[in-house]
Amino acid sequence: MFVTEQFYIGVRDFDKNYDLKNEQLLYFLESVAAKHSNIAGFGIKQMEQTKLTWVLLNWRVDITSRPKYDDTIVVKTWSASIDKLYAYRDFEIYDTNNNLKGTATSKWLLMNTDTWKFVKLDEQQMESYETENMTIYEDYIYPKIKTNINYNSSAKRVFISNNMIDINHHVHNTCYYTMALDVLPEELKEKQFNHFEIIYKKEIKKDDIIYGNYAIDDNNQYIISLINQDGQINSQIILN
Repeated sequence: MFVTEQFYIGVRDFDKNYDLKNEQLLYFLESVAAKHSNIAGFGIKQMEQTKLTWVLLNWRVDITSRPKYDDTIVVKTWSASIDKLYAYRDFEIYDTNNNLKGTATSKWLLMNTDTWKFVKLDEQQMESYETENMTIYEDYIYPKIKTNINYNSSAKRVFISNNMIDINHHVHNTCYYTMALDVLPEELKEKQFNHFEIIYKKEIKKDDIIYGNYAIDDNNQYIISLINQDGQINSQIILN
């Protein structure tokens, strides 16, 4: 099953160059994914009955031509594949003339909201998603957290506001990108990176004390770590 949704790029969605901001793009991707889950019977509105919720583990997003203010884009998503534990979801981003503007992929776990334990997936359970068994990134391996990093910066406190918190009382998935930008030098904070990846290892809550560090790897990518007060990395963001 392919699910699509149109999004108009309005006044809160663009930067000083009239380019669509990555934070808003993530919101659009997440919204059409949620639409698919609602159709399949595993959405937010069904949580009270199913006692299940999806937990995001990874994002990869690639923009080939960035949409701008006053554009309308069409986001297409589908269930790319499932295995016993993980579900994989892909996306394509088009303009209204059917020109491809970007692609994305994501990795998810299904969690029981009563026990907060992960649920094994099976084909019968996931039938309503009508998995296409088709992926954009054939040879892509979702990255894991890197720990042996020589950071270019000293640790910087990253503050969490109330509007970052979602219905699960955690920092919302799209806000991790914003938190990562706060760690970078001033001249990069408004840059719209055309390739980025986010690795979610441990949820961040409202009262957590979080610090950020960044490094530049051999591929000239920025690696930003969001680190809790115990020195553990909650999330890592790769920007290029």
